[in-house]
Parts: sequence; C-alpha cells; structure tokens
Amino acid sequence: MKNILSICLGIVISIGLFAQAISKDEAIIAGSNFYKHKAQAFDLVKSTPVVKEERLIKSPAGNDALYVLNYQKGGFVIVSANKSIAPVLAYSFESTFDYDDLAPANQLWIDKYMEQLDLIIENDIENDYRIDQMWEEVLNNELPDSKSVKGVSQLIETRWNQNSPYNYYCPEHPQGPGGKVYAGCVATAMAQVMKFWDYPETGRGSAEYFWGVYIEVDFEGTEYKWDEMTNSINTMSRDAIAELIYHCGVSVGMDYGPDGSGSSISN
Repeated sequence: MKNILSICLGIVISIGLFAQAISKDEAIIAGSNFYKHKAQAFDLVKSTPVVKEERLIKSPAGNDALYVLNYQKGGFVIVSANKSIAPVLAYSFESTFDYDDLAPANQLWIDKYMEQLDLIIENDIENDYRIDQMWEEVLNNELPDSKSVKGVSQLIETRWNQNSPYNYYCPEHPQGPGGKVYAGCVATAMAQVMKFWDYPETGRGSAEYFWGVYIEVDFEGTEYKWDEMTNSINTMSRDAIAELIYHCGVSVGMDYGPDGSGSSISN
C-alpha cells in the first residue's frame, strides 16, 4: 500500500518485430520522455527528471525484464526492458519504487509480466505493430498529445503498508515479514479510511475464529487512539496503527499468510 501506482497495462502480443532488449540509456530516455509528457497532461511543472537510482530486473529465465527508474525529486517510472512489451509498465509522480519491498499484489503483477515476457522470447513471438509505434514515440519524444487533466489532491494522506511493523499484532510466522504474517491489503485499506474519519472511538461487538491459532478481538473494549496515528508509522505510532489494522483484518475474517493475506468479499 506504500506506493500509489498508475499502471499502464499494455502487454499485447500479435505481429511485428521480434523481441529485442533495450539498453539502460534507452530506458532512461524512454522513462524521462514519458514522465515529462504525463506531467504536462496533469499541469504539473516538471523539468527533465534526474535519475537517482536505476535498476535492471531480470526474469526467472534470465532475460532483461524491466528497468526501475527512481528520480531525485520523487516519482518513478518502470520501463520494459524489451521492445516486445509496451514501453511503460507503471509510473508515479510521488514516492519511490522499492523492488525489494513489494506488496504481494504488486509482486504477483510483476511475476505474471515476467512469465509473459519469457514466453514471448522462448517462442520467438512477433509483437504487434502498435507496440513498435509506442516505442518509436517514447524514444523520439513524439508522444501523442494528451488531454489536459485537472489534478485532484489525494483525500487520504496516510501511507500505510501491510508488512512489518504494520503487522505487529498479527499472528507469528517465521517466513513472514518481521516474523509475522502480512496484515492484508484489505485491512490496510480499511484502516486508512477509518483513520481519515477518525471513527469510531470504540468498536462494537467482537470477533473470533481459528487460523492455526485461536484469534479473538474485543472491538467493544478497545478505544482507538486516532491522535497517535501518523501518516507514516514510527516507534511512537506503531502500536496504535498496528492495532487498528489487525482489528480490521480480524473483523473481515482475514486468511493470514506469510506470502500474503486476503479476505473474501462476502466478509
């Protein structure tokens, strides 16, 4: 939940040139041109972004898969490392992208992307002419004009996550972050909405179920410490935030796990 991704899903397979890896310099050019183009569409004053960190990620088969470009003044672009895939996979004008600390949903998305890339390369599948055109546009800075978009500041200012220490009160598991299971994206999102309203002061009722261990929470007997909850967790706010997130998870019968936690929509 720490990063808000504007994901450009353009992974299309059809007819055109065969798979072709791109260089680091090409990735930086593509990312810079795309970033500036999108910033103009949102009426954001953005100069040419300066790369603070670039990282090449390889697929399980050893193919160059994607470049993560984090910029000095904030923001990032994830560029495909192969011209068989649409140039830009994701971008943001804020925060950074930490590949070593991905939310399970983001990790799943990238894993599926890599599977598709390896399949394309292994089978010499030709790519769609539209993909070729997208690469020409982004590398030559000839991106089509975008409609001006009025930016709206985010309503929720918290940037909470589901790993450690946000999962401080969750069940223990040696393979999970910080020795505990993930708190769950449902619980993290739910908790942030509740924090936006600072509501309720106390919960209602209780919940209990068995998940390897017996889980029980008394919502009615808990007074939530809204004033202690900060936008990003720290040593002083950890207990208040982690307690709220854990209670949210239990309230929806969270199916906890060390690789990711989820809940049924029926809950």
